[in-house]
Amino acid sequence: MFFLIIIVKSHKQVLIKTILQDLLKDKTLFIFSLVKNL
Repeated sequence: MFFLIIIVKSHKQVLIKTILQDLLKDKTLFIFSLVKNL
């Protein structure tokens, strides 16, 4: 049971990290396209 909690916690962190990275990627792509259109 204790190990399960640890696994879930680390999994959550990984999920949050990937989501943040995806958001960052989208933002940079968006900014890049904006700059290109200028």
